[in-house]
Amino acid sequence: MKNTLLALVIGGLTSHSVLANEFFIGGGAGYQNVKVDASDTLLSNYSTDAGRAAIHVRGGVYLSENHRVTATVNYMSDATVYRNALGEYPSHFDSKAQLAQNEYLLSYDYLHPLSENFSLFGGATVGLVNNKAKLSIEHKPQDGNPSSRYSHQSSKTDFTYGLQLGMQYKLTESLSVDVQYRHMFESYSEGFTRESGESTSLSLPYSNTYTVSLDYRF
Repeated sequence: MKNTLLALVIGGLTSHSVLANEFFIGGGAGYQNVKVDASDTLLSNYSTDAGRAAIHVRGGVYLSENHRVTATVNYMSDATVYRNALGEYPSHFDSKAQLAQNEYLLSYDYLHPLSENFSLFGGATVGLVNNKAKLSIEHKPQDGNPSSRYSHQSSKTDFTYGLQLGMQYKLTESLSVDVQYRHMFESYSEGFTRESGESTSLSLPYSNTYTVSLDYRF
């Protein structure tokens, strides 16, 4: 699967021997939802979604009106994976895990025009994703003893790949709007072990991103 998608992107880069027709730059925003499988010795095993608004900048080239290559930097700030308060007398535990992502992506799209201004497109994406996980736990004894806090941060970069589809509308000869859905597969996993021996682990099977972009051609 990874090799097939990589071949699609490379094929889009090399399939035309003519010089590039048009360059473009742009950016936009959207919503990113990351599937998270979590395991915690206090909270047991469960699956959840960490979602938050995301912003991106991008640029690329139209090799022809039907073939496009795009480089994108996408950023999602801290999204809550879980937040729990466990009251077990004589103690109280507050725990929270958050996830942030930076994506550096290269995409190939095939555009199919339906009219002079409106097109549908689809393609493949490969790239790198930097995941930043934050875990914090506060133990609040109810017997008058002072509270204790544990926190840990981890940053890891992994290969990612996926597919996208969307639609484009030309506002003018130079400006266009893209509405896009992108599904990315990930291989991230991370574990945290506290001094008490309790542990938390996170893994990210995939993410879904919905974006609106405004591009300027030149």
